[in-house]
Amino acid sequence: MGPPSTPATARSTLDKEESWVDAQAVLALQGLFVRAHTVADGVLAGLHQSRRHGRSVEFAEHKVYAPGDDVRHMDWKAYAKFDRYYIKRFLEETSLRAFVVSDVSGSMAYAGGAPGSLPGVSKADYARVLCGTLAYLLVRQADTVGCMTFADVAGPRTAIRGGERQLKEILDNLDAAKVGGDTRPLEALAGLSHHVSRRALVVVASDLLDAGTQVLEPLTALANRGADVALLHILHPDEVQFPYDGLIRFLDLEGTREAQVDAESVRAAYLEEFGAWLSQVERDAQGRGLDYLRITTDEPPARALLRFLLPRRRGN
Repeated sequence: MGPPSTPATARSTLDKEESWVDAQAVLALQGLFVRAHTVADGVLAGLHQSRRHGRSVEFAEHKVYAPGDDVRHMDWKAYAKFDRYYIKRFLEETSLRAFVVSDVSGSMAYAGGAPGSLPGVSKADYARVLCGTLAYLLVRQADTVGCMTFADVAGPRTAIRGGERQLKEILDNLDAAKVGGDTRPLEALAGLSHHVSRRALVVVASDLLDAGTQVLEPLTALANRGADVALLHILHPDEVQFPYDGLIRFLDLEGTREAQVDAESVRAAYLEEFGAWLSQVERDAQGRGLDYLRITTDEPPARALLRFLLPRRRGN
């Protein structure tokens, strides 16, 4: 049950990066601004292979020359090599409007409990680092971004704006958000469409536990209005691998339920059911036109963000 496939160009860039800062090291840093800055450096290093031509355009690809094409964009090196006329294509860049949403419900507090798991890397902290880094990158490239957190209700909402003061407000709100409560996405995200423009990028980081495909309803409504909606499905490796042994007591982080089970006797059934649920969520999300990416908290945050960003560089 690994992550969705990544395009070859993205894989080659990721494989060449040997200095990823792991999640534990990132979360050992004080303050979300420092964490976001550190992860952003890794993301930008991974993007360095993309050729830039000024602020307003990005080199995309070649096309065979046709009458009427602007000869100023003729690639003479390509002509010398292939004896054919090629035109450089460019993608116009416009100011991006984005909104990042981080799940801070009780289940997001899980930071590991099995032998060998990663202590201290909770899903909530990991999700906030991803959202904070995206906000950092967007503001630093003169785009506008807003933010909110949610659990059983929506947390403080930061309207979409740009600038350093806006970045500080977003990071402060993410940092201050308390983790706890039930997951009730229908109530918490119902009003989001009133605050997000039709052309905005909306990125939601959640484990979807105790919410399931309910969270897809308000996100589908946004997508149907023309928003570009991405779902970052954040999971702890323990949840995916079930690395427990012996008699284990499980506590419900969003309620009062608890269960004591023999790990060996339930492992196969758990892995089968959880795997089926993961596949169903991914199919449902993609079937609704949402961009879906599964991430576990043992993956360096910069690498996870590059898996999200690189395919989007060419509009994929």
